[in-house]
Amino acid sequence: MVAGIGNTATYPLREIAGDQLSLTELTGSQDIDTTQPLAFLSTSFEPSGQEVLEVPRLMYAKYPDGTVKGTITTREDQALPSPAGAKQELMSYLPSCGVPIPAAQAPGAPASAGTTSGTATFSADMAGTANTAHVPAEAPDYTHHAGLLSPVERVDLEDMLSRAIKMLENGPLSKVVLSWKRSITTPVPLPPFDVLTTMRTHEPAGWLLAHVTPESAFVGVTPELVLSRRKNMVESLPIAGTIAPYMAIHQDTPYATSLDRPQRESPDKSLEAILFKSAKDRLEHKITLDEVVSAFNRFCRSVHSPPEPEILRLSSVIHLQSPVSGQLLPEIDVPSTTLKLLQELHPTPAVAGVPRKIALETIAALEKEARGYYAGVTGWIAQDGNGCFVLNIRTATITGSTVQFQAGAGLVKSSDPRNEAREIEAKLESIAAMIRSTHLRPA
Repeated sequence: MVAGIGNTATYPLREIAGDQLSLTELTGSQDIDTTQPLAFLSTSFEPSGQEVLEVPRLMYAKYPDGTVKGTITTREDQALPSPAGAKQELMSYLPSCGVPIPAAQAPGAPASAGTTSGTATFSADMAGTANTAHVPAEAPDYTHHAGLLSPVERVDLEDMLSRAIKMLENGPLSKVVLSWKRSITTPVPLPPFDVLTTMRTHEPAGWLLAHVTPESAFVGVTPELVLSRRKNMVESLPIAGTIAPYMAIHQDTPYATSLDRPQRESPDKSLEAILFKSAKDRLEHKITLDEVVSAFNRFCRSVHSPPEPEILRLSSVIHLQSPVSGQLLPEIDVPSTTLKLLQELHPTPAVAGVPRKIALETIAALEKEARGYYAGVTGWIAQDGNGCFVLNIRTATITGSTVQFQAGAGLVKSSDPRNEAREIEAKLESIAAMIRSTHLRPA
């Protein structure tokens, strides 16, 4: 697990165009442990041109054996704390649940002159994730299943999806991903890292992510890796094609998700076979995979992807996935290439569509609100270019006692709006279940 807390400086993403990241300019030091992350990035879905890398004051890595290593970063005109002070500051951010506390400085933490307030962002895999916190016997009663759509909403959603499918049938668009937003009001504000712990409990696979400010928190557990780089090797894990656990098989469509009429007798292996043989899902997956491979081919001398997609089983749905890997061309094997490739990949076809420009225009025209952080990317990058960036899906935004969450589905010409609406509903309900089962700590 890696985390960044506080803010020493920001670095405009659009200005990183040279061979180096030049993050040493922020610290005035060339002697930096580049095995640790130096900057974090959390972007919204809609490109604004204002995206920045955040260089945290405190960088923190927790390893599977429980070892914690932290680094304090300051500007040249700021005083570094003493070793004892640095250790005290690090420990002040470590609550009992084992994950970093957000941006606000913890009581008793030493203050350093010139330190600015910022955000707390982290990306983590299963190693070193949070321990289960002490909870009361009863979880709050939220009285309704906020992930399930009302009849009116379902009609509105299916209408939006039908309009998009007609555009796919009559124009140059080959794939577009549309989403729907829901919300839950909780009795009291939920601690974001308690929600994150619950998400890990519900979904053991995937990457945890969080972006926490004093005003709100964006948290999630995502199955999709947008880009990872280690030395000259890059990887991506595009996901497209979905089937829900409860299925009703129809003669006129490959399948339809059915939350209101569950067919529990269908074994999971049969669902995997249905998904694997679904022409619609295979086409949706191929379109996404081809775009990722094409981006890799522009940066790599060798690119590998499997001849057939793999099955990814999550707690709420089953996906098709295809790991893609490549070796960077020698002439562009420089740190800044990581961010250039990331900009080529995002927004990924798994959350936007193909062609990208037309898909983004379609999403803006049909969806009611801007997506914000949903379907953006979160990750970290080190000075040597090593880094990891994941897709902001299966996420929730916590603002006071309101929790908003969003889910989408990929559409192609052969899509059925009823099937796609139920896929979205299944994903929404899985996130809502995580929110509802987050236990409040006793006062």
